[in-house]
Order: sequence, then C-alpha cells, then structure tokens
Amino acid sequence: MKVLQLIDSLHAGGAERVAVNYSNSLASRIETSFLCSTREEGMLKTSLSKDVQYLFLNKKSTLDFIAISKLNRFVKSHKIDIVHAHASSFFIATLIKMLNPKMILIWHDHYGNSEFLSKRPKKIVKFCSLFFNHVFFVNTNLETWAKKHLHIQSSTFLAN
Repeated sequence: MKVLQLIDSLHAGGAERVAVNYSNSLASRIETSFLCSTREEGMLKTSLSKDVQYLFLNKKSTLDFIAISKLNRFVKSHKIDIVHAHASSFFIATLIKMLNPKMILIWHDHYGNSEFLSKRPKKIVKFCSLFFNHVFFVNTNLETWAKKHLHIQSSTFLAN
C-alpha cells in the first residue's frame, strides 16, 4: 500500500503535526509513505522521517494548474493508492481523485472554528464530499455538521 498525506503547510499546527506523525508512523508499516506540502514548507519538515518520500508543490493559488499537474504526475508515477487530505487540502485532493478515480480519498477535517460552523463555507466542500471515500473528524461538532450538510458515506470520529 502507498499512502500520501496531503497538507497545505508544514508550520507547527495541529493538522500539520498529525500529517507528519501519520507519514512517519506509516513509513515502517506500508510499502511507501509520502507527504506533500502544497503551499508552504515549515519547521515540521525537519521532523519528517528519512523513510518518508516528500514533495513540495509551492502552490500559488487555488487553481494552480502547474501544482495540480505536478501532484497528478507524482500520484500516477508512484502508483499511490490512498490520498489522506488534511484540512483545506481536500480541494486539490478532489481534483486528483477526479483524474484518478480508482484512488481512495480520505479527508481529515481539522476545521479549527468548529464553534462557528454556521459561517463555514459549504458549497465547495459539499461538492468535493461526493468524492470522499472516508472522512475523519477531530470533534463531534464537525461530525454532526458534516452528516447534515455533506455527502458522507463513511466516517470516523478521531480526536487529534
């Protein structure tokens, strides 16, 4: 099995730490563990195991076609089975899933403003949720909201 953790940055945040920890933990348990930072690198890059293959996209905008193409080539060339998208990286992951329909897409919802879910933009995530094979939620507020507003078939509550 080949699994790619997808995160927007490697700054010292909760979702970023989870992505790095998952990458490192999986490195000795599966065929290949990958981590891709889409927008920015950061201090957590030094925490990445030497056994994890790393990709930095340097994505400049939501529809950065160069970054999307680079990620798609990476997924295809490494024959990645599962993309585990953390937080807002679900959008680029959905585009990659559309280009690679057999790939499994997992979204890890780390939305930090769960007390303000009524203000959460939902149109894009609702559309993207059609492509999610599974969703992890970091709290029950997110789970309740998603089950009400998104197309969720399979999900798990998994505290950070």
